[in-house]
Parts: sequence; C-alpha cells; structure tokens
Amino acid sequence: MEATVLPVDLQVTISQTLEASETTEKSVNICELCTCKDKMLLCIGLCPQQRLHTVPGPKPDSKFTILNFQGNSISNINKNTWKSYCWVEKLNLRENNLKEIKDSFEGLLSLQYLDLSGNKIEYIERGAFESLPFLKFIIFRCNLLTELDFGTFQAWHGMQFLHTLILNHNSLTTVEDTYLLKLPALKYLDTGNTIVTTFEIIVMMTLELEKLIIPRCVACCFCQFKNNIEVVCKRVKLNCDPECVTKLIPCDEFVGGSFIKALQAQKKCTSTKLTIEPERGLRLKWNRFIILQE
Repeated sequence: MEATVLPVDLQVTISQTLEASETTEKSVNICELCTCKDKMLLCIGLCPQQRLHTVPGPKPDSKFTILNFQGNSISNINKNTWKSYCWVEKLNLRENNLKEIKDSFEGLLSLQYLDLSGNKIEYIERGAFESLPFLKFIIFRCNLLTELDFGTFQAWHGMQFLHTLILNHNSLTTVEDTYLLKLPALKYLDTGNTIVTTFEIIVMMTLELEKLIIPRCVACCFCQFKNNIEVVCKRVKLNCDPECVTKLIPCDEFVGGSFIKALQAQKKCTSTKLTIEPERGLRLKWNRFIILQE
C-alpha cells in the first residue's frame, strides 16, 4: 500500500486550521449566549437558530446552583453531561425533546428540584434517580408516560427527601412501582388528567401522603360517597367540585365501596390527614419555581 504524503504547505494549513478550531471552541463563553447571574445559568427565550441541542459546559470556575434550559431542543443527556454542575440544586428542562430518562443525572449530587414537564418522555429506566439522594420535587407534567414500572423510584438512598411528585397530563393507566408508594416523605401526589382509576393501593401504601390530586371523573365518582368516606375515615377530607354535585357521573357502587375499604385498612397504620381533590386544569403554578422562569 502506498502512503500519500501531503505537501508541506498543505500540512501547515491543515494544522493551523485545527488549532484555530480548537482555540475557537475553547473560547466560546456560554454566558455570551445565555444569562449568567447570581449563580444562575438561564438559557431561555432563544431564537430557533440559537436553541440548545445539548447541555452546554460551563467555565471551570463556575458554581451554578440554578440551571434553566426551558424551551430548547435538548434531546439527549448522558452520564457525563453534568460532571461540571455538581453544585446545582434546581434544574429546569421543561419543553425540550427528551424521550427517555436513563442514567441521565449522574453528577447532580446536590439536586433538589427537577422539572421535566412538556417533553416527550415515554420511558423511565429503573433506578433512574439513583444519583439524586437529596431530590425533593419532581415534575413530569405533560409527557407521554403510560406507566411507571416496578423499580422506577428504586434507589440505594431510598429517596428519603422526595415529598412532591407531579404526574398530571400523562396517559398513565396505572402506578405499579411500590418503591414510589413507599417513599417515606411523599406528601403531595398529582395524578390529575391521567387515566389512573385504581387509587385503593395508592391510599393504602402512601402513609404520609397529605394531598392527592385525582382525575375529575374519578373524583366526581367518589364525591357521590363523600359522606360515607368522611364518616368511615375521619382523616380524609374529600374536596368536591360543585359540578360533581349538579352533574352526577355514572359510578359503579363497587368503586366507592372498595375505596372506602382501602381507607379503613389504612387508618389503622397512620393518622396523617389526607385531602383528596379533583384536577384543576392548567391553573397550577409553583411559586418556588417562578425564580427559574424570570
């Protein structure tokens, strides 16, 4: 095989081009495209040509605690993505193009707040939150989830601090992950605008739950048994929409009866007050998160 030798002047040109390319890449400052202030990195409101397709790397001396990548085109996150973001506590990935969650958060040891709403997520890998021991809030609103498989919330640290989980506006039909239902600090669970109907297991196993948001049709069904439910289990407060009273929805009496039995079984294990109410459409806003949208 013959070796091709480039002319000296062409070799010099190529070498200079590569060096210039490397210098340009190293000199790119993410804070010129995005806004960097008060330990926040805000890459929002970018025009279509500027939208991010991957998570940008910060400067070596950066210690961001808040990342906002809302409204970009990020579609892939790997285990090395966050290696320079170990101080981050709040992460907003709303309205990107994510389709699955695997080992997507390795390196975010300090993360407490995670918003993945408005993506196209269909699949969450077992143990996806292993690397997030201090996580408190997760928002999966408006995705394409149809089920939460066994082990989705399994982690060596037991997710001891997770107290808010929002799953509304998905096509969920069932919640089968017992690791989720046994989370020790879970206080708020929103399953509004889903197709979940079997809430007996949820109320039986989530002993510290304080508020449960359920689909309107299911709530209206339970509201037909409101008096029985609240008398039998005094720890439960069922907030009924006025429309549930004026427009009775056909409801199988067995559904109400089985739910009451589940509440009876649970009251022997916990005294935590539980409020159950129907979904509220698109009205829900989180004051803690407004910071990330400014």
